[in-house]
Amino acid sequence: MTSYCSFLHKTDTQIVKGKIVNKGSCPVKFYHIVPENLTECPFIIMISVGIHNHSPPPAVKTPQNIMENLQKIINNEYDLDLTARKLLTKPMIKIYLQGKPLSSIHPSLNNQSRLNYLIEKSKRSKYPFGQDIIGVTYELLKQKNLPDPYIRTAKQSELFAKTLYAEIDMAFKRIHGATNEWEICAYINRYQKTLVFARVFANIQSANAYQHLFEDLFTVVENDTQKIFKFQHIHGNGLGCLIADEHQGQALGLGQYLHSKYNYLSAEEHLQHIYKLCQIHFNRNIRNKSMPNEIKTLMYSIPTLKTQVQVFETLDKIKESNELGARDWVLDKSKPWKLAGLSLAFTKMNIDTWNQTPNNTNANESAHANINQDGQSLSLLAAIYRGSDFDQRQWHAAKTYEQYNVKDSYRDKSELARLTHNAKKSQKRKKKNLYLNLNHKRSVKIKN
Repeated sequence: MTSYCSFLHKTDTQIVKGKIVNKGSCPVKFYHIVPENLTECPFIIMISVGIHNHSPPPAVKTPQNIMENLQKIINNEYDLDLTARKLLTKPMIKIYLQGKPLSSIHPSLNNQSRLNYLIEKSKRSKYPFGQDIIGVTYELLKQKNLPDPYIRTAKQSELFAKTLYAEIDMAFKRIHGATNEWEICAYINRYQKTLVFARVFANIQSANAYQHLFEDLFTVVENDTQKIFKFQHIHGNGLGCLIADEHQGQALGLGQYLHSKYNYLSAEEHLQHIYKLCQIHFNRNIRNKSMPNEIKTLMYSIPTLKTQVQVFETLDKIKESNELGARDWVLDKSKPWKLAGLSLAFTKMNIDTWNQTPNNTNANESAHANINQDGQSLSLLAAIYRGSDFDQRQWHAAKTYEQYNVKDSYRDKSELARLTHNAKKSQKRKKKNLYLNLNHKRSVKIKN
């Protein structure tokens, strides 16, 4: 009876089921000679007689000594986000392979899944509960009795409690999945460096979630410093300004937290005293709108106007333009906390504090970009540990600069140098925009 292969095969111009050719049993015979006393003579002789009538089996089993060597190399690597491809770029494996491909030490390693198996084995050994929230909980329980557990250090809390302002923002690239990273940081002039005070990992951005976030943040700082965290508009000194984008959940969460602590002001009134909106985000949102340049110019002018009357008149002009989306934009920007965050005419913040603090979240954006160099799309646990390593490097660099006056870069990062650099960039941008506008007007004239 003819047996057929379950797969289709192409023969000339036809596609047919292949026939299975039965060659019968292999004629080769094996003889084993076993000594009577294996203790005295620990060897067995194996004799093969005959010629095989089939192909040799594939070399799919990797020798034990090679597996052990590879496992040692993997165990010595930072394996939270390690993959076979990343491993093959590491110096240790390159030394072991002596510049040759992995499959050169044994054909079975042509299958990189074997390498991934060893990597996963190492991960399971070190992180038995995985690298998501359960794994993080397990690691936190392990660190519970440590004198200074991560995610923050006492030094971070101490400096944050003394700072005049901080920038807050959510980053979306570093963690794979629905969880994102919220950072609070500031550029510290005496260190000439942007330093992160805290990282918070969250998968929800509602006002209530942010209220809990701020409550936990300030509680941790108070526990570290053994002092009440002070806000300038409440205590007369302390944190005077938080700079952020226009995310409503974040703003209202802060207001709700402050109202829960100091209820003689409403949540919105608290924001009018402490919240400042990033004008780069503000301008970018305007730039992306499909509106005439005349209306956009009016929108851009809101933060620069000196009086409340001028602001309201400008908002009325935008609303009366009847451009699509203009009325909604005005309605959104007319919220008291947003006007206070954008305009000196409306803010209840101390004027000196307003003038001394940035009008953008550039430091926060640079902090995002900086930490992203250490890895993106990481697991939650990997992101936490990478953040820990990064923060330790940054804070140690700041301490070294303070102690020995050795910068972490040849580039001048002083406040004057940064202002000069920003002024040059602004001038270039204005020239570019002027050039584009002139070209646009010329093209319109030619068409007419």
